[in-house]
Amino acid sequence: MYRYLTAFVVLCTPVYAAPWEEVIPAISEQAARYIDEADTRYETIWNENNTTPYPGSFEAAGGTDSTDVIVKSDHECGILGRMLGVPELIKEHEFVDVPQITDDMSAQDISRLWSAGRSYELWVEQATHLVAQNLVTKIDTWERQCRHVPYAPEFITGTGGPAYDDFPTQSYLPDDHPVFEIDTEGWDDWSLERYLPTIQAMLEQGPNFAGRYSVALLSCGTSCRFYVITDAETGERIASPVGGESSPELNVDFNNDSQLMYARQMGNTSAECVLQAWSFDGSEFNLEHEYTFPRGEVGCNTGNFRVLIE
Repeated sequence: MYRYLTAFVVLCTPVYAAPWEEVIPAISEQAARYIDEADTRYETIWNENNTTPYPGSFEAAGGTDSTDVIVKSDHECGILGRMLGVPELIKEHEFVDVPQITDDMSAQDISRLWSAGRSYELWVEQATHLVAQNLVTKIDTWERQCRHVPYAPEFITGTGGPAYDDFPTQSYLPDDHPVFEIDTEGWDDWSLERYLPTIQAMLEQGPNFAGRYSVALLSCGTSCRFYVITDAETGERIASPVGGESSPELNVDFNNDSQLMYARQMGNTSAECVLQAWSFDGSEFNLEHEYTFPRGEVGCNTGNFRVLIE
């Protein structure tokens, strides 16, 4: 029904890095700009082809193509997905057909531009409504309205686990710290050739975990992955608490501002997944929390699971 041709750019980074009280007005301005631009351009075309005065707006002139306008309910899951921290699950809900704005736009492109502006207006209405809801209501709305989104039920569940802020980073390496070579003692030539370039490239990007560590994701086969954790100051390898063939369908989540790492993997049977919270004290990982939930049909390593833990 809808033509999703160009990215909903305004709703993606860097705008989403701002709080919602800044995002919503910015989208509102974008909506008004598209609609005003469509009105101005269509008035020119109208005056060239009609003897009657321009009715005052694109819509009044009968130029509306309602099938191109994304209604409020169609924005709901995309907005909630952002608010609940699962943006990669709702990418297909973040596309609006916005034509390229040029000096010479056809009537069809002007119609698409107006429809894009109206879609943004309805996004603002829906976002304003949803942002005022508390977390429990947001989750309940997602569960009721967004089950068509792949993997949705598995990720909107409270587990009682710790938050990243409960284990804040204690110190950070300076931005100009030297890049050390990783300790490869005990590695065979095949592993060095296959894995070392990725690990070294991650080191050169700087720490991405707990202020001074570099975590690199590596594949060990179908549904198999492991993580090499390196001290970016010394090059020392840190033993990962999970990974390899003993952790099928593994996915981990972490950030540079916390010493907490979440891991999700297949449980004791293929019908369940296990979510674990591991804290790192500078020498070893300690299990802080564990939660088991149904695997469903999608596997345990798909999507973002921050809603599970906040």
